[in-house]
Amino acid sequence: MENGKVKGSSRFRSRINGSPVHGNGLQVFIPLALLLAAQAALCHQNPDMDRETPVVQWTAARDAMNFRYEFLENLKTITLFTAAPETGTWNHHPYVTYFKGVLFVNWDTHARDENASGQHGLFRRSTDGGKTWSPVEVLFPPLSANIPAAQTSQSTRFQTSYGFVVVEDSLYAVTDVAEWQRPDAQKIKPRIKIGLLCRAVHPDGTLGNIFWLSDEAPAPVPGFPAYPAGEPSLVAKINAYFRQPAHAPQQLSIGLSILAAGVQRWIQGGSNRWKYCT
Repeated sequence: MENGKVKGSSRFRSRINGSPVHGNGLQVFIPLALLLAAQAALCHQNPDMDRETPVVQWTAARDAMNFRYEFLENLKTITLFTAAPETGTWNHHPYVTYFKGVLFVNWDTHARDENASGQHGLFRRSTDGGKTWSPVEVLFPPLSANIPAAQTSQSTRFQTSYGFVVVEDSLYAVTDVAEWQRPDAQKIKPRIKIGLLCRAVHPDGTLGNIFWLSDEAPAPVPGFPAYPAGEPSLVAKINAYFRQPAHAPQQLSIGLSILAAGVQRWIQGGSNRWKYCT
């Protein structure tokens, strides 16, 4: 759980670094991915090694959804959102935070599919410790048509929540904006990163203006709102926060990684645009 977020991922992402090996005065850098792969292969080939090969098991299908919290006392379940075709049947990326006596919850919603055109952020807040909650409100409006992934549209731009961050005694919500490789078609990989959107969230429920965490504001999808770049000093402070790996959970899910099949990486493709490649 990070910043109130409960999240699971089938893949762990990390930066590739070289590991120095010294021999005969020559320094050779062997990619860490190769070292890990070789070590794993050796463990399988030599059963006499002291180190045991771990057995990976997936047990979620057999466990109750609350099994991780059974040790907690005085638990009460509250339904904050009920999916429906009229309001969005795909909801994920939940975050919870507590700020100045107020509980805030935000998540991403879509008409039907995961990470498809029009996915955007919603939120609710509670001023009495979770007993009552404000109505569901839009935190970040859709940036393209909120339609099923099977339908084509002029853009596939969608949002992935980054949760909350406190800077200079103010609470901000942040979301990652990306689109798929063919913005005029369906959900076709790889994704192209557009940038991060941000806005202040106040304890009284009011919201600040939306702005980009970048030097330049990306062009909007025709027919959808345009937002400006943020104030440089504030943008720098929020970006510094998210440069810490533990503060950017979505990067652990879709960012740099070590995989047996190869290395996946972000490649810069111009101002504020990053392409996810293999």
